[in-house]
Amino acid sequence: MAAKYDLSEETAKARSAGVKGFKAHKLLDSNGHAKLGGMQRDGSVAVDRYISYRRGKDIVSIGVFLLKDQPVETHEFHVIAPSALLDGGKPIAEIRPTATEAQKQTADSGLAFTDLASAAAAFEAALSKIAA
Repeated sequence: MAAKYDLSEETAKARSAGVKGFKAHKLLDSNGHAKLGGMQRDGSVAVDRYISYRRGKDIVSIGVFLLKDQPVETHEFHVIAPSALLDGGKPIAEIRPTATEAQKQTADSGLAFTDLASAAAAFEAALSKIAA
C-alpha cells in the first residue's frame, strides 16, 4: 500500500492543516513492528497489535486481536475506522465486547475477520478514502 499511497507523516500533516492538535501517526513502532495496542498494554487481552494511519480527524487501523486465555487459532484481524469510511462497519462494542470506556478506541466502527486477506482489503478500502 505504501507504493500506492503517500502515507508519510509530512503528507498527513500537510493535508491535515487546520485540524487543531493534529499529530500524524507513524504506521509502525520505532522498531518497524506493529504498534502495541492499549488493551494488550494493560493486560486485558493477549494480543492487540496494529498499524494505523491518521489524516485530519480520521484514523484507520488494521490489527491482530486475541482475547486472554484463548487458543492462538481464535485470533481475529480487526479493521477500525470511522463508520463513514468503513463499509458495513459495526459498533466497536460488537467486535471488541470486552473493551471498557477507559480503553478508548480510535473510531466508532470496525470489522472482524478470520483471514488477513479480507481484513487487508477492508483496510485498503477505508484507507483509500483518506489517503488518495
